Amino acid sequence: MKKIIKRIVSGILLASMLTALPACSSATGESESDQTTDNAKTTQPAIDPALEALNFPNGFRRGINLGNMLEAPHEGDWGLSVQDEYLTEIKNCGFDFVRIPISWSTNQTDGVIDASFFERMDHILDVVEENGLGAIINFHNYYDLMEDPRDEKENFYRMWESIAERYKDRPDSLVFEILNEPTASLNANIDWMPI
Repeated sequence: MKKIIKRIVSGILLASMLTALPACSSATGESESDQTTDNAKTTQPAIDPALEALNFPNGFRRGINLGNMLEAPHEGDWGLSVQDEYLTEIKNCGFDFVRIPISWSTNQTDGVIDASFFERMDHILDVVEENGLGAIINFHNYYDLMEDPRDEKENFYRMWESIAERYKDRPDSLVFEILNEPTASLNANIDWMPI
């Protein structure tokens, strides 16, 4: 029941976001914050000076999370998938980066990521770049690692090595988030930090 409620709430939130996105762009493709009544270009609203002092990675300022798409065991399992037009609309709304939670662990065997999944990720990251967005990719919902880190860490290392190798020539606007919310048996007492 808890999973069903989570899926419903996630779907409602995504639907709300997607119905709001078209309102962010005009017929000319400019975001509302880029227009005035005489259609002269203006700059986006300034960042709060208190936030400006923070060291944002790679100049990221406004981001949105693409949740429940690639963090599902397989894309689409939770009713959502990344669509190219979402990324275009996200850019049109004034965002400059996306965070992409990813379930790499359900798309691998013995630490080797499925070729078709890598190809899907390549496409998504290409579209992110084409839209002038940055991206943060991470490991999400890696339950085997959380429950038995000693037994699973070599797979974790192998996957990260292949991700790093595959994307090493991407622009600095691609950022790696090592692991989302370590829990359960994965704690400070585990020697898993060589990464």
